[in-house]
Amino acid sequence: MRQTLKRGSATYRVIIRTKAGQRGVIAQGVRQRGDAVYGDHAGIDGLSVEVSANTLRALANNPNVESISADADLDALDAKRTTSTTTTTSTTWTSPLSNTIVSGLLTTMGLGNFGIGSTIGVAVLDSGLKDDGNFTGRIVEFHDFTSSTPTVNSTPYDDYGHGSHVAGLIGSSGQDSSW
Repeated sequence: MRQTLKRGSATYRVIIRTKAGQRGVIAQGVRQRGDAVYGDHAGIDGLSVEVSANTLRALANNPNVESISADADLDALDAKRTTSTTTTTSTTWTSPLSNTIVSGLLTTMGLGNFGIGSTIGVAVLDSGLKDDGNFTGRIVEFHDFTSSTPTVNSTPYDDYGHGSHVAGLIGSSGQDSSW
């Protein structure tokens, strides 16, 4: 948030988490300063607001505020489009082959571009992994800790299917998908 404030903007869309019982007081204070509350999240003692830099600084110093986070539109990685919001936050998705993405959240936070895909490694600790073609050439290691004698770099398998499901959500190539 500090980097965002340094760059300067007319208004900032943020999510404020308040101390218990203080959400209404904080919302009233935001409105009194002429800023907007556009979401009330009672379940997390939170508010979505659009505020000026001065209000944001005041909230950051308010002892009844637990945290302040950027509020940015998030989309699925396959959304190939460019959109703009009134806060000049843009979301640009590029070809999956380019391994580059600029998300609205990263832009809002001033963090720039980050690579995706082949530049990221993930470890899944679950029931196993069945390579049904969706992971071909992408499984670096497989360790079996389910038996009384753990094995390292064994042939991947999954007796229950749950690990394959989780791994598929994280990094399947989509080869077998009909959608």
